[in-house]
Amino acid sequence: MMAMTRSLFRSCSTCRKEPDQMLSFINENLCRVNKENFVTAIYAVYDARRRSLTIARTGHPHPMHYRASQKAAMEVSCDGVFAMGWDPYAQVPVTEIRLEPGDRLLFYTDGVTERFNEEHELYGTTRLMRQPEAVDSDDPAKILDKIVEDLSQFSGDRPADDDQAVILLVTAQQLMLWRHDPLASDPGMA
Repeated sequence: MMAMTRSLFRSCSTCRKEPDQMLSFINENLCRVNKENFVTAIYAVYDARRRSLTIARTGHPHPMHYRASQKAAMEVSCDGVFAMGWDPYAQVPVTEIRLEPGDRLLFYTDGVTERFNEEHELYGTTRLMRQPEAVDSDDPAKILDKIVEDLSQFSGDRPADDDQAVILLVTAQQLMLWRHDPLASDPGMA
């Protein structure tokens, strides 16, 4: 299912800048060949010149936004639709947010927040939301290391029940227009 989803993503070059169109395209094609499995997704496009992020999601957890100027994290309020692979969408809602220098945006799978410890307590969204606030650095590697360390300490020896992935975007203090698109033949300056 993931290989098919990835192939569909790569095949829709006209949808790359439109999150709703990309997720609708993938879902429409998954529905043609599948009725037993599903895929959750979040797709975002960052416009560095405007410092804006356009987000669409299908059954995936809300991203978390740490606003550096307020030193506080919150879930991004963005409507979504059900997971891909079941039925076509009438429309996929899109949310646009503005990012300021030093802001952090955390994308994660539900396997992170639904991780249990040995006492059968849930890691949860609130605990995850505190992690980007706890690191006094804009270095994404340090912030992600802190999240992984806290998750590991919390869960102890209990193995994970689901996949776990985190992606962190940190808005640069200075506007840099470097782009890397692994699907493009010529990555470089935008």
